[in-house]
Amino acid sequence: MLVGSLAFLAVAVCLPSQTFIGRAANYFAFNLATTGRMGIDIYEKSGPSALETFLGRIETISAFKLHISDARGRSLRARALPEAALSLVQRAMEEGSVQAQNWTSHPIIAQQVLSRSGQPYVVLLELPAGLVQLLSQMSHALLLRFAAALAASGLVCFLMVRYLTAPIRKLQAAVRKLAQGDLSVRVAPKMGSRQDEIADLGRDFDGMAARIETLMNAHEQLLRDVAHELRSPLTRLNVALEIARKHGNSQMTSYLDRIAIEALQLSRLITQVLTLSRLENIAVELHLEPLCLERLIQRIVHDANFESQAKDFSVVFHFQQRVDLNADGRLLHSAIENVVRNALRFSPREAKVEINQTKCICQGKPTAMVTISDRGPGVPPEALEDLFNPFFRVTDKPGRTSGGAGIGLAIAFRAVSLHGGTILAKNRDQGGLIIEIRLPLSPEESRSGTGDLAEGCTNASP
Repeated sequence: MLVGSLAFLAVAVCLPSQTFIGRAANYFAFNLATTGRMGIDIYEKSGPSALETFLGRIETISAFKLHISDARGRSLRARALPEAALSLVQRAMEEGSVQAQNWTSHPIIAQQVLSRSGQPYVVLLELPAGLVQLLSQMSHALLLRFAAALAASGLVCFLMVRYLTAPIRKLQAAVRKLAQGDLSVRVAPKMGSRQDEIADLGRDFDGMAARIETLMNAHEQLLRDVAHELRSPLTRLNVALEIARKHGNSQMTSYLDRIAIEALQLSRLITQVLTLSRLENIAVELHLEPLCLERLIQRIVHDANFESQAKDFSVVFHFQQRVDLNADGRLLHSAIENVVRNALRFSPREAKVEINQTKCICQGKPTAMVTISDRGPGVPPEALEDLFNPFFRVTDKPGRTSGGAGIGLAIAFRAVSLHGGTILAKNRDQGGLIIEIRLPLSPEESRSGTGDLAEGCTNASP
């Protein structure tokens, strides 16, 4: 409404004279032709003095001045034509239509008229300047009233829009908090005494949020209860395993070793479930402390190389610059370790898992970037976005899924997110998978170490 009204005002202000010119020209055209033809007849029958008397009477009873000229622009009256009218006479003779000029200062209208004998003449009419100004002022006064009405209605519309959109903005903010994991958000108390459809929508949103909070709490409680309940039989299993080792013979050693390996895997799985349940809590607190990132990664590399000796795996670590940051060392260690273990699980024998650490500028902010790449089969492109969802496992063949419980990468994603970072997966051009972890650095942290920060985070595979 505002844009349309402003456009109307612009046209009305910029083109009022054009509208008035068109209407005035059409209005005076008939009178000019009639009066001019009468004056020309008097001139041809009785001469210039009779014409002067006729036109003088018209000027006496009106504020208009009339002139009649021949085809060459010579006035038929005793007085000469206005200097500004000479070009107007020529245009009227050439075009044969009503001509007008100087509406604001000295308005003149001219029209070609043919006498009874067929001779062309031009009749000119001088309008008083005050009349045009009066009409212009009336037009501007109308525009001012219209502008005042527009301002009043615009204010009412603005207040109405604010009244209608304020609860929608509150609802939008609540939806964003819910999407970020804050299940306790409610919007109905912020609606006040409203009883319209928007307030009903807010109450429905609160009901939905409460139901989701109940289900999520029940889900997390179930995970914690199951994990804790599994601890007790697992502990008894380990005790029985040690007793069996003491009383067993050499033939049972291989079986007992296998049981120990499976018990260790089960213990790790329970730990991961508990960790994931804790990280999914919106109120989890980070224990931040000064941390040297390459030292943390070196410990992970050392442990991984020790465990993978039997399979001829190796983990190689490259870093160019020292990175110091404030982070929760235990969580960050768990995140990177889970990614490395996942890479080792899918790597072929005698393959290398490469870890690269560097600093860069991502979206104008200093960032520490860690990339873990393997030489495994990779992941189908449609599964890359789901790779960090809890309990998601890649289906490499119909009816067969990859190993693991699908918890490690979910823990890594949540731990990195709690540090304000991002983690993403992509396939290597030469085969394999790359996991890229980006952790934001403060200006003080970005200046630690040596070397300059690279502009932009590279996506090239190692």
